[in-house]
Amino acid sequence: MNSSRASFTAADTMPIKLMQHPELIRSITEDRIILPLHVQLIPTNKCNLACSFCSCAAENRSEEMTPKQIDEVILMLSDLRTEGVTITGGGEPLLFPYLSGLIKTLNRNGIKIGLVTNGVLLSKQDTMVLNKLTWCRISQGDAREQWSPGFYKSLKNVVEEAPDVDWAFSYVVSNKPNIPKIKELLAFADGQGFTHVRLVADLLCTDQIPMEELQRTVSTTVEKMTTPVIFQDRKQPEKGSNCRVCYLRPVITPNMRVYACCGAQYALETPTKDFPSELCLGKVKHLPDIIARSSGPFEGAKHCAHCYYGSYNRALDTLFTPTVHKEFI
Repeated sequence: MNSSRASFTAADTMPIKLMQHPELIRSITEDRIILPLHVQLIPTNKCNLACSFCSCAAENRSEEMTPKQIDEVILMLSDLRTEGVTITGGGEPLLFPYLSGLIKTLNRNGIKIGLVTNGVLLSKQDTMVLNKLTWCRISQGDAREQWSPGFYKSLKNVVEEAPDVDWAFSYVVSNKPNIPKIKELLAFADGQGFTHVRLVADLLCTDQIPMEELQRTVSTTVEKMTTPVIFQDRKQPEKGSNCRVCYLRPVITPNMRVYACCGAQYALETPTKDFPSELCLGKVKHLPDIIARSSGPFEGAKHCAHCYYGSYNRALDTLFTPTVHKEFI
């Protein structure tokens, strides 16, 4: 299996990280509990862009966490042995006025931090704070305005001032891929030593995206690169059923609710572009109780027409299966 895909994306992949995590396996097989090792935290729904491919476009843009709520969430996650938090959207995380405090508090609690951002405000951030990140993924896409040459220059400065951060691009491909823009992005990523570039089909119209044609078109460029390029067409989602990945990597939204996964906005038959009530596990204050009941699957996922975590669910389900003669592996 491609090691880059296994390292940098969970959707549509064999759950290698799960298989390589002995503490998680012990927790499931002995304690019958799935630890929320990776939590995706949305601190604000405010955004500085209006991308046509945004899967969160129908969210209440005024919702935002308070510093008190942030402290409560982090204390709870620390108690639940969370190891990594991705700060994401929703909106644009760099608009969150308490972002520096959030990153510093996570860091003090020994929780590793990822950041998903549209990148517009990166040059205005405190590099001392950015250097506390494990990784940062910058979102782009065909449907966004062309970045100015000045943006790449400022981004280059940011990357160079945070050399220990793993930098990456995620690019949303439309039904009319902007080839010059994609090649420019690939060249920049390779020149700056990015860990990877992910080219992903617009999840709101995956059947219209010519991903195979795009892959052939940029193949010469990709072959010359050191930075890996991951192509994700997302054309063959599974039908949802009993869900367990929701306990392993839940999403916490600014209204202090817990949802099944980061794909909840487009999981139903008709994409909601918001987090649907059907996929809500409960309030954040009840997260310890939710995790305590993780031996039973979340049946709300039966509403999902589009699921990209089937391999994770099957692996987690298998770990709950009682066996004997374990020595005869």
